[in-house]
Amino acid sequence: MKKICIYSLMLLVFMLVSIFPENIGKAYFSKKEFSKDRYIDWMYNNTRLERRRKFGKEKMIVELTKIYDRVSKERFSYIKLSLIKTESGFDNSAIGGSGERCMMQVSPSVWEKELKEKKIIVKSIKELSTDMNKCITAGSYIFDQYYAKYGSVEKAILAYNGGGDPEYKGKIVMSLGSLKMVQEELTLLNDYNEVEKNSETIE
Repeated sequence: MKKICIYSLMLLVFMLVSIFPENIGKAYFSKKEFSKDRYIDWMYNNTRLERRRKFGKEKMIVELTKIYDRVSKERFSYIKLSLIKTESGFDNSAIGGSGERCMMQVSPSVWEKELKEKKIIVKSIKELSTDMNKCITAGSYIFDQYYAKYGSVEKAILAYNGGGDPEYKGKIVMSLGSLKMVQEELTLLNDYNEVEKNSETIE
């Protein structure tokens, strides 16, 4: 019976290495940091290709880690990561067709006055393009306002985009779906680590 369990564990390890060829043991020693790395990998893979080419992976990972750490402090953090991915591909220099600013594409005509009143910005919405923290604070404030108004994440998502793009919700859902896959992969790894720990006590 013990041999069967050992063979099963070996097969599981082989499967996991196939899925995660890099740093397979990292989750065992630092589950929190490994989980964070997996989400940042997801962000990097969803960053616009031209930015990856321009800045290189190492610099992009540093930037994306700062974004992840900041967004993680927010309510509905995965929703907001998906919004950023959909709106700008994690590009804080993005400028929309109607002057929307930063990675969360905040509209100046709709929000500049209120963001000044809330002291999120001082003079102009352009500040968001040069300050990632202000950008995320502003975008999060806007989403939270919509959620408070409608009491529905779905309606808040649609309102964030102005409600005029029927495909927008689908893009967010697809982003959340890919994030869910990351969560499921991490759950599989964490389950494996628990089995590995328990197997160490088997004589």
